[in-house]
Amino acid sequence: MAALRGSTGVVHLSVAAPPAGSLLEVWVDGAEVEIFDGERRCRSVVTAGVLPLTPELTLPLAPATLAALVSGRLVAAAGPIEERPGWVEAAVEGVRVRERITGQPPRATALELVTADGVGPGLTAVMTAHRGLVPGVLEVKVGERSLRLELQVWEQGVEPAPPVWLSLPTCGGGG
Repeated sequence: MAALRGSTGVVHLSVAAPPAGSLLEVWVDGAEVEIFDGERRCRSVVTAGVLPLTPELTLPLAPATLAALVSGRLVAAAGPIEERPGWVEAAVEGVRVRERITGQPPRATALELVTADGVGPGLTAVMTAHRGLVPGVLEVKVGERSLRLELQVWEQGVEPAPPVWLSLPTCGGGG
């Protein structure tokens, strides 16, 4: 299960797997991405433009792309793809994003991030079980790895408050 709160430049993601509890907590503020390590009680700063969900699975998502994925909304300035009816494409923070749009009012039901070489998608996501425009289930695939997220909370508009763990030292010292 995932809980997300976000605005255009800030995203706070919590991933949990009952009964184990919280697996991951991520704070994305512009180009800065920080991860809370609950076991070691510290935080790590990671490469901008990626969202680590597990030690093995990192999603190549910038904050604006993540917000589009979980909110079911259209990417700003998207234009139709002639050879793929029902799909639109736009550049988001330097990455080509494609979305399949269905319904009335229009909502995103699939998303692809095009690889740097333009050969194929580096990430695909299918969005289902919508509540209004917001998808309730996200099936995400990066290469051979896949992940199913059930979105429990999506709050948009009001910028989320920074989590208290941002004041913790960085893992391995230096912060």
